[in-house]
Amino acid sequence: MTTRFTLALLLLLAASAHAAAPVEGRDYQLLKSAPAATAKQITVVDYFSFNCGPCKGNAPLLAAWRAKLPADVQLTRVIVPLEVQISKEPGNRTYQALQHMGKQGQLDAALFRAIQEQGKRFDNLQTFVDWLATQGVAREAFKTAYDSFRVAIQERQAQDLLAPLMRHEHSAVPAMTINGRYLVHLGNSRDVGANLAVVDHLIARARAEISATK
Repeated sequence: MTTRFTLALLLLLAASAHAAAPVEGRDYQLLKSAPAATAKQITVVDYFSFNCGPCKGNAPLLAAWRAKLPADVQLTRVIVPLEVQISKEPGNRTYQALQHMGKQGQLDAALFRAIQEQGKRFDNLQTFVDWLATQGVAREAFKTAYDSFRVAIQERQAQDLLAPLMRHEHSAVPAMTINGRYLVHLGNSRDVGANLAVVDHLIARARAEISATK
C-alpha cells in the first residue's frame, strides 16, 4: 500500500468517524481564557516538538492536511519546549528564521531524524548553523535571517502563542488551537486523522462565528 494511498484512506476514515459535531470535553477543550468570537480571520496554531515521538509520526499526514487548508486560514507552527528532552532541539527563533528563508517545513523530516534517531544535540546556535550547512543552508544567510528585526518580532509572537497552551492543565503536544478558543490534542498516528477532522469542524465553526459578527 503506497504512502499516498494510506494518507488518503486515513483522511477518509477520519471524515467518516467525525461526521457528527464534535463534543466539548471529549473531542476538544474550550480554553478558559478564550477570547470572544470577534476575530476577523481564522487562526490555527500547531504546537509540536522535535523531541515528540507522535509529532514525528504524524508529520506526513499533517503536511498533507496543511497543503489543503482554505485560503482564509492562517496557520502558525510553534515549538513547545518539553520539560524532559531526549535531545536539545532548536527554539522558535531558529524555526522562524527558517520560515523567513522559505525553508520552514522543508527540513522537518531531517530535524526529526537528527534529534530522535541520531541523538543530535543543538546546545547552541553554532551547532545548529553547522548542521544546517550539511543540509544545504548557507551559514551567513541563516545568521542574517536569525538576527533580523522581523524574526525577532515573530519569536515574541510565538512566545505569546505558547501562553494559552501552557496555561491549560493538559498542555501535551501535538495539539492545535483554533482562534484561541478551541484546543484539540492530536494524539498519535492512530488518532491524528480523526482529530484533524475535529479541527476542520472547528475551523468551519470559527468561520460561522466570524460571519455572524459582520
